[in-house]
Amino acid sequence: MPNAHYVKPHAVDYYEIDYVHRGSLSFHLSGQSPMHIHGGDVSILQPRTVHSCEHDTMAHCAYIVLCVEPTPRLPCPPFADGELATIMRVFQDSGNRVVRACEETDAAFVELRNASLASPEERSAPWYNGWLRNLMHRVVLCVVRSLGTPVRAPHYPSVERAKHLLKQSLTTPTKIAQIAQEVGLNPARLASLFQKATGQTPADYRMRLRVEAAARELRDTPLSVTDVAARFSFASSQHFSLCFKKYLGVTPTAWRRAPELGTVHGKPPPELGTVHGKPPPELSTVHGKPPPELGTVHGKSADEPRRKASPLASPSTG
Repeated sequence: MPNAHYVKPHAVDYYEIDYVHRGSLSFHLSGQSPMHIHGGDVSILQPRTVHSCEHDTMAHCAYIVLCVEPTPRLPCPPFADGELATIMRVFQDSGNRVVRACEETDAAFVELRNASLASPEERSAPWYNGWLRNLMHRVVLCVVRSLGTPVRAPHYPSVERAKHLLKQSLTTPTKIAQIAQEVGLNPARLASLFQKATGQTPADYRMRLRVEAAARELRDTPLSVTDVAARFSFASSQHFSLCFKKYLGVTPTAWRRAPELGTVHGKPPPELGTVHGKPPPELSTVHGKPPPELGTVHGKSADEPRRKASPLASPSTG
């Protein structure tokens, strides 16, 4: 993965389950094939699996991590003991793999993310903790359903054709409606199929490719920021800078001056669980312990393994 942020090899004592809402992650396992997780996918790693992780610093990566203890303490409401045993058996039998998530997973993720951004008044309300636990349990059950009855990732020839056309149009003004017409779909239908297949909209996919290509130009050529913006058909250098910072987290000038790609003046990108480098409002506790924070990330700490799980699951999102 070009321009990736890397997390060194480590192993943890619990099941590590990731759901990617947008963007992509890659896990590299000792002695096994890499696992690539894209928008709409769920992955699971067995306890004590040595792995490293990377994600593209070019694009926002939004995801949630469930950390599940192999032998959770009982009782573990709202699950009965028999139900919990079935859940743990699904996790154990899944091995290390990636599957397509059921459709309900994304809605549950979005609700949980939004809950973490509630106002201080809402977080202090008597109903908030129960509401958050309910959302957490919904995510867990969606993951179990996805792993127990995996859905094949959709493959649409029209989407593949659209992706090819989008890659060919990075330096020319192109409307998604034109691409849709080329592949024989209306724009709304193309957007729907594209989102299902890739976890991104066609416009977001094309913009990410344009920013990636522009970053390479800034790195490899003496062209000015204004010239690079014009080369990739941005309306202005200001618009280019805004889009560049949205996807990379820094301005084009800062990117060019950075001693290493993926860093700004030698500093790593913002940590996981932050929004543009600032921590979001803290999640309420789950089973008495505060879980990691929710957010959309540009980077991730490479030195610390994820925090230990709560009795069933402790969420962390990027």
